[in-house]
Amino acid sequence: MKIIYGIEAYYVNDADSLSVVRGRSTEPLTGTFIVFDLETTGLNPANEEITEIAAVRMVEGEIRDSFQTYVNPHMPIPAEITELTGISDETVADAPDLDEAVPKFLAWAGRGSILSSRTTQASIWAFCGQRANGSASSGSSPASTRSK
Repeated sequence: MKIIYGIEAYYVNDADSLSVVRGRSTEPLTGTFIVFDLETTGLNPANEEITEIAAVRMVEGEIRDSFQTYVNPHMPIPAEITELTGISDETVADAPDLDEAVPKFLAWAGRGSILSSRTTQASIWAFCGQRANGSASSGSSPASTRSK
């Protein structure tokens, strides 16, 4: 599979022997879980910073709540990223720092919530405070975890 940034695609798992959706949870999609997405200053998670955290709480297949905050990356946002995301230096100028935004998101999510993202695994590591290093993979992949 080749990742094309800026393209939205839908995956239909029509092969019983192959699944690209992985994780430790056995919670059905009809349960309660949170889907979140991160926007960043670029496409290399090892060198970029988060500019936005957005999420929805799904309950029995319906969106029941949402969360969104911009994050001040303390670095310029490239013009191509502003064009792609609509987030500019002015948008994040008065936004909270990451160390303030993440606890707010986790408090909104709630203890024990199942979190799911289509964000790259390296971005999620950076989001969780474990800055990605040279071993981080690039490209988008589904990921899920349970908040602590």
